[in-house]
Amino acid sequence: MLRWGRLEIAETLDELVDPASTALIMWDFATGLVSRAFNRDEFVRNAKTLVGAARECGVAVFYACQNDVAWTDVGPGLIRMRLKPISAEKIARIESVNRPGTAAAEIEPDVAPAPGDVIFGKFMPSAFLGTDLEWRLRGRGIKTLVLAGISLETGVDGTAREAVHRGYYAVIARDACSSSSKNRYDMSVAVCDELHDVFTTNEIAGAWRKNKAAR
Repeated sequence: MLRWGRLEIAETLDELVDPASTALIMWDFATGLVSRAFNRDEFVRNAKTLVGAARECGVAVFYACQNDVAWTDVGPGLIRMRLKPISAEKIARIESVNRPGTAAAEIEPDVAPAPGDVIFGKFMPSAFLGTDLEWRLRGRGIKTLVLAGISLETGVDGTAREAVHRGYYAVIARDACSSSSKNRYDMSVAVCDELHDVFTTNEIAGAWRKNKAAR
């Protein structure tokens, strides 16, 4: 640990992702979204490995799923952001691929929740805004969030930034995240590499297992 004033700051991956104080956030693994991932099979395979390692090592697992708040209820800012890759004509006709109550909103079977996992509703590209996530994290003594899911450039990155703003560590599982666009994924992962702690699934799972073995 690095000592900085009165703070102890994690220096190594092992320190960052101690299973006793880490939660895995599985961001928006709705089948409708997962099916659009540019690297669907690799993405799902890595996410399955990550969530399996989390359960094996006693890491708390949380699933963020879309709730019933519509874009129009959130306001024009989010819609304008969505217009960047989508024309106004198309966005007016677009159908949600993770709308609650539809088959497309069901969590991808290969990474489905297990007993003891937590599922919470979200509506913005942040796991904190308008949710009860932080109450649950504080109650479990969580210090670090490991993030996996789709899309990296919106909800995953947005949650990582908000986590840091609220005093948590944020770790992004590079190969357990994806996007519908390889171009946006590549640009986003380049930015995340500069701002966040970004590691592979195997690196994170290895650190969890090392911590577990040392107990």
